[in-house]
Amino acid sequence: MRLLYFDDHGALRLTDDLHDNVPAYAILSHTWGDDKDEVAFDDLKSESWKNKAGSAKIGFCGEQAKKDKLEHFWVDTCCINKNNQNELSQAITMMFGWYRDAQKCYVYLSGVRAEENGNTDSGQSTWEPNFRRSRWFTRGWTLQELLAPDNVEFFSEEGKFLGTKQTLAQSIHEVTTIPLAALCGTPLAQFPIDEKLRWTERRETKKKEDGAYCLLGIFNVFMTLNYGEGDNAFCRLRGKINKKFGSNVAARLGAAGEVRSPRLCQSPAPLNGITNLPKRPSDFDQLAQARRSSVPRPAKRARTSCNTNTFGSGDSFPSGSTTISHMGSASSHIQQSHQDARHDTLIISEDKYNALLKSLLFERINFRVDNVRKPLLSTCQWLFRHPHFQTWYESGCSAQHSGFLWIKGKPGCGKSTLMKVLFEWARKRKSKDHGRQTVVPYFFNARASAFLEKSSLGLYRTVVYHLLSSYPKLGTLFAEKFAFKDPGPLGEEWTVEELQEFLMDAVESNESFGLCLLIDALDEAEYEDDVRDMIHFLVHLSDRASASDSSCKLRICLSSRHYPHINITTGLSLVVEDQLEHDQDIDYFITKELTCHDGHEKDELRAEILEKSARIFLWVVLVVKIMNKLDERGVPLSDMKTQLRSIPADLKDLFRKILKKSGHEIGKSVLLFQWMLFSVRPLQPAELIVAMQYSEPLDDQQSPSPMDISIPDPKRLTKLILNHSRGLVEVVEVGPSQAATVQFIHETVREFLLKENGLASISQGLAANVAGISHQVLRIACLRCISMNDMPKEYEHYCEASHKTNASLDIFRSAMREKLPFLDYAIAHLLEHAEQAQKNDVSQQDFLKSQIDANGLWVDSHRHWWNALERYKSRKVKPNVTLIYFVAEQKYSHLLAVLLSISNAINTSCGKYGSVLQISSYYGSQETVKTLLDKGADVNAQGGPYGNALQAASQGGHEKTVQILLDKGADAASQGGHEKTVQILLDKGADVNAQGGPYGNALQAASRWGYEKIVQMLLDKGADVNA
Repeated sequence: MRLLYFDDHGALRLTDDLHDNVPAYAILSHTWGDDKDEVAFDDLKSESWKNKAGSAKIGFCGEQAKKDKLEHFWVDTCCINKNNQNELSQAITMMFGWYRDAQKCYVYLSGVRAEENGNTDSGQSTWEPNFRRSRWFTRGWTLQELLAPDNVEFFSEEGKFLGTKQTLAQSIHEVTTIPLAALCGTPLAQFPIDEKLRWTERRETKKKEDGAYCLLGIFNVFMTLNYGEGDNAFCRLRGKINKKFGSNVAARLGAAGEVRSPRLCQSPAPLNGITNLPKRPSDFDQLAQARRSSVPRPAKRARTSCNTNTFGSGDSFPSGSTTISHMGSASSHIQQSHQDARHDTLIISEDKYNALLKSLLFERINFRVDNVRKPLLSTCQWLFRHPHFQTWYESGCSAQHSGFLWIKGKPGCGKSTLMKVLFEWARKRKSKDHGRQTVVPYFFNARASAFLEKSSLGLYRTVVYHLLSSYPKLGTLFAEKFAFKDPGPLGEEWTVEELQEFLMDAVESNESFGLCLLIDALDEAEYEDDVRDMIHFLVHLSDRASASDSSCKLRICLSSRHYPHINITTGLSLVVEDQLEHDQDIDYFITKELTCHDGHEKDELRAEILEKSARIFLWVVLVVKIMNKLDERGVPLSDMKTQLRSIPADLKDLFRKILKKSGHEIGKSVLLFQWMLFSVRPLQPAELIVAMQYSEPLDDQQSPSPMDISIPDPKRLTKLILNHSRGLVEVVEVGPSQAATVQFIHETVREFLLKENGLASISQGLAANVAGISHQVLRIACLRCISMNDMPKEYEHYCEASHKTNASLDIFRSAMREKLPFLDYAIAHLLEHAEQAQKNDVSQQDFLKSQIDANGLWVDSHRHWWNALERYKSRKVKPNVTLIYFVAEQKYSHLLAVLLSISNAINTSCGKYGSVLQISSYYGSQETVKTLLDKGADVNAQGGPYGNALQAASQGGHEKTVQILLDKGADAASQGGHEKTVQILLDKGADVNAQGGPYGNALQAASRWGYEKIVQMLLDKGADVNA
């Protein structure tokens, strides 16, 4: 295998033919033009390749690989010497593996432009119609290029990123009929032969024989190539498949009425030109037909009938495509059976199943995994030679270790890097083992703002999603269990308990599957008890998987510091800093990264760094950077060794020493760390630098002029961030689909600044109240940004609560982010920082007074920008909304308490929930409800979707809030609401026999007041007449 790379002078070069130690590489998938236009092997011997039309694809692939930090890439037109028949034959037989092992596969779509004029109000991207019609979907070789790699990214002909194989899976499925499961990583070995043959329909190759040769990897068979043999290639391929999979496969291939490849199976002549063939049944239709015959119905649910036979016509393909003569018709209506009064068959639609599956995903689900940097080549390989690792991986879930391996180590020793290497290794091993297990990584991320990135709930959602994507048969169990769950944006949230129950059910089912969980950084979880409960559950799950009647093979690898102290009765463990080969890896890193000239003194410096490091890789990285800076300044090696001896051996003391060098720029460092520690979400580089400019102290207390705010170019932004943070913060670029963000280089930096009082130590003014003062600084910066930027006149119509299409809003948001990169954040989180400042004893009373007018309404400047940047119409703020209502709706309880003392708009009905009392009742905010009632809120005020506060509290299922309202005179019978209130409470699970109140219980109270219908309702729910 030869790879392309650009040398130090920017010239395109080919490596030698590589057999072992192939470096990480990207690979290109594309459609060939005329041979004369494509860059060939011999063209690279000179610069003439640049004059060919195909050079644009090669340039694109090289630039994209560079962005993804990959030095090497492969393009089929020029990396194979096609004049050498032996090389060509070997390349074709190995090509599936080359695509499979690539770090990234870039699909370059000629004829698909991302920037096209068109109406986007339909919600469809302007490029999507041409994407669906792309010739790429009709070519024979591109099938394996789509299915073999894990990471496939699609780009327009301008090089604009369109999406990944996973994010575009639905569109690809609709065009190609390839099941979603296959697109999401289910091993090809799990799909039947005739199913895979369907995927080849209507695909073309330039040479007839390539129609067979391009399927070798799909079916995992080998045969020699013989161009010129024509249809005989298909006969030989059929023989290879029959020999590998048995005569039963041959019978299935030749059975009458089955879907068959026209040439491979010698079916009747294909029907050309047919473009409206019905689509075959989807994965979920097949799943639904195979499901169990009955499902218990939850109480109070109406039986749901779904017709899944709703498929439209297939997509058109260009003329000349080959179709098959036998196409299976769409599945017939799936009928419900009524076997008894309590059970019936529940079928959920494909759309709902996919919506449930999609709802398991969350933003940045793979962010931390993708973010961990790869180590130097050949390092970390000691793990796979370690006896404990080999025992854990090879023996499965044995009694010796119950499937557990625990990697422990000091902070900063390189555990996450080791886990990333293990993930890459296991993923490649999965391919070589024909996909007998699903590898699921979850790296806890304390630096994240989202709870799902640092909680067991995020872990379980990740695991369940990957399991269902890899093993479609488990979808039956999933569909039955969650048939009544609402997956919509306003629907029910997933819970830890229900996902745990599903995983246990999956392990106890008869389905055979393998699962390898790689869970990193347990110490970075939001709550320690959450981790303890998670491990307790995983132990039980492992015990069940190791039972003799289980078909599940489970491996679990954990990584953490030496705390939290959690014991498991069985399991293998290893300590990173105790491994001799870990020392050797650190030594190798120092040797490779230390820039001073080789020699005896360099060897001494290297040895001293290693000895002083205490095997903490992060300490080594920082110290090597310090030494390299000294070397750049021409400091002699003897003086560098003196400097090294003055560097603290403790990592946190090293942080303190680094920050003390900030000098006169210490103020900028403090502001940067305040934003890094207390921002609501991770900031992009431009957002951070502009936020710091708005945070600068002002002598005249006036906002800076817009002309004073500058946005440096991206390279300078990175340099500024590194300089102000003294190298403790980095800019992270995960991929083309996500904007770069800024984060600490390691969790120990955040811990040092907060838990070790590192921030207070470099800014004495923060010592008394780091959190409160910092949130006040951030709140002031947000307010300054909003106050100094008036809404441009051409965009004023976006301020209306009734506005408009998402497409035009996206254009506006994009323009505003480019011009005012911090404004979006300021609008969204001004009140959040005010809430946190008030919570930490920094008064916000004066600020809140400035934000309301005489009627208590929210000031226009903030409300207008909020509406202009808000995507969803239901969340836009109407002109009559009071600030106190909005604060209550956002659940800012500390700001609400302040507003209750200064606002007279308590009873105003202005929002979708009615009044402040009604929304607070719906949320069950007991203290707020009490305060509102004490301040004179009308307990029986009518309005809002629930009628009054009592019914709002009932709808929310908040029994204590209901009692508070009743005690304050709420009229349960107003507008006939008493029966509705009781019914809501009963449906929410209220205890029908709960004791309390002047009448003892609900039944006695209803009897006393003569509510006959309520008495009957209570009795039907099991009320005890003798209680």
